[in-house]
Amino acid sequence: MFAESSAWQVFASGQAEGRISAGGEPGVLRLDYDFHGGGGFIAIRREIPILLPPTFRIVFRLRGEGPPNHFECKVAAPGGADVWRHLRQDFRLPETWKPLEIRERDLPFAWGPSGGGAPGDVAAVELVIAAGPGGAGWIEFRDAELIDETPRDDARVSCSSQADGFPCDDVFPATRSGWRAAESDDAPWWLVDFGRAQRFGGLVIGWPEEPRSRRYAIERSNDGESWTTVHECADARGGRSFIAVPGGEARMLRVRFANAAQAAIRSLRLEPDAFSSTPNEFLHHVAHEFPRGWHARYWHREQSFWTPVGSPEGRRRALINEEGLVEIDEGEFSLEPFLTTNDGLVTWADVDTEASLARGGLPVPVLRWRCKSLRLDILPWVDGSGETLTLHVTYRLRRLRAKGPLRLFVAVRPWQVNPPWQAFRNLGGRSDVRSIECHPSGLRVEGREVVTTPPPAARGAATFEQGGVLPWIARGTVPDEPRVVDANGLASAAMAWELPADERSLEVTVSVPYFSRIHSPTRRSRSNALARWRRTLGKVEWDVPPAVDKAVESFRTAAGHILIHRDGPAIQPGPRRYTRSWVRDCVIMGAALAKAGMPKPLREFLVWYAGFQRDDGFVPCVVDRDGVDWLVEHDSHGQFLWGVREIQ
Repeated sequence: MFAESSAWQVFASGQAEGRISAGGEPGVLRLDYDFHGGGGFIAIRREIPILLPPTFRIVFRLRGEGPPNHFECKVAAPGGADVWRHLRQDFRLPETWKPLEIRERDLPFAWGPSGGGAPGDVAAVELVIAAGPGGAGWIEFRDAELIDETPRDDARVSCSSQADGFPCDDVFPATRSGWRAAESDDAPWWLVDFGRAQRFGGLVIGWPEEPRSRRYAIERSNDGESWTTVHECADARGGRSFIAVPGGEARMLRVRFANAAQAAIRSLRLEPDAFSSTPNEFLHHVAHEFPRGWHARYWHREQSFWTPVGSPEGRRRALINEEGLVEIDEGEFSLEPFLTTNDGLVTWADVDTEASLARGGLPVPVLRWRCKSLRLDILPWVDGSGETLTLHVTYRLRRLRAKGPLRLFVAVRPWQVNPPWQAFRNLGGRSDVRSIECHPSGLRVEGREVVTTPPPAARGAATFEQGGVLPWIARGTVPDEPRVVDANGLASAAMAWELPADERSLEVTVSVPYFSRIHSPTRRSRSNALARWRRTLGKVEWDVPPAVDKAVESFRTAAGHILIHRDGPAIQPGPRRYTRSWVRDCVIMGAALAKAGMPKPLREFLVWYAGFQRDDGFVPCVVDRDGVDWLVEHDSHGQFLWGVREIQ
């Protein structure tokens, strides 16, 4: 790695400089650096193909002299867009040769279009000195080694007992039969010994079809005497259990069961650290194990377009993406449709979608699924006012020709519309759902009512350990639990409606009140909401050629979104990640509303924002729910004054 100094390139920012040379000993690479009294970084880079195993250690030796700056080791995927970084802040260079060790869990994802995951196919390596105190110095590297620490297949397994034809060593690695305890075993367990401390991020356990439910616990030990429980489950169902163990490490793992009837394992697979490096990364890996369409598109690391859903009043807003997933409120659970036919399950991955807005550029989205002879329109809107502000989502199912039974399912999913790579605070990716209760007219999710018109023909909930709702929906039914509490925060639910074989259409509306009272839907509710938007955005008449109509519609849509994004008097640039009030952005948006015949929002914003001005006249650049950000942005004062002039 370091023997060929000519294979490395040096680059730096600002006034910083670096120079590469061969060290005074064979196989040594030397970097001399100088920040020249400033900041920035000096980096050396080598393009070299490396295939990193799931579990590994990178070890090299280094020495040097210089102030305690920040040291980074980065690896980049082919193309250079995805980068993983190991960072040691205020790193003191050793005067004599010392080893530096980087494990897979010490090299997290830093940035790039994939949005996460573990490094695998590497095209380049970078070593970086980033300025803390800066200064000048030198650093030398030698003896790089990549050590594969992936679990070995020669691990030893044992068990409390085994039934005939179901030996314990048929689990790790998996074979056709798996292990089953003897019927007489009143304290059954199964154990694997890796022979050394093994790092891991979780497990995937495959279960036989029977029994339907099982109770188990997973324990770890380094000596076989002292055991620590890392996971317990009272009701595991389905074919597999996905168990996150962030930062897991053990020489031995043991699975204990409540009784012999439940003590059976078809397979057990140890997962690398990346499996559970974050709660969102865990769901990325879980989604990879299921058919496409069972999870939101972004869990496959694919971006999806979305748009907000709200009212001219603002205050609360939903999101809908181009697959039909509707996040009911900021950072909360989502509603997702599914269909079942004689041919099986229909998800977003099985249909062609068509997204549009209501006529005239009104900010009321319409999404259509097309699949063979089926059409499903997904129509979200918000109506009501004050304490009756309510989200409605209407699902209009039509079939162009009668052919067998058809079922519509609306599922509650424990994730948001925004993907993890658009995270901000608690936004992006999963959304904790721990409690779901079913009632005749719908559900109660985390204490929030979900009411349907008409009531569902069937409803049920499931925890993550029970396999969630999709295996049930795929079979054309719903879970049999009327109430669940999920310690993992990944509870889900499903509601079902039947379209008989001799009927062509079905319409269902799911309503979620934002505050204390629901604004119940009627046949004209959506038409009334559209009429309200037309009145609100129709205060300016446009006399333009037809070629400009689309631009006018875009203006109306943008004005509508500005209204939707407001939180009381606070104008906000976006519905989720940008729920902060930058005076520059908000004054410009408020001025746009004023030019659209709506000066009141800008006036209300300026009166509200003036309350944060300091006694010396300083106008802060941004205010949000955490208070004032006093970062100096010198245009904030002028933008505030310009806004005042706009409403004179």
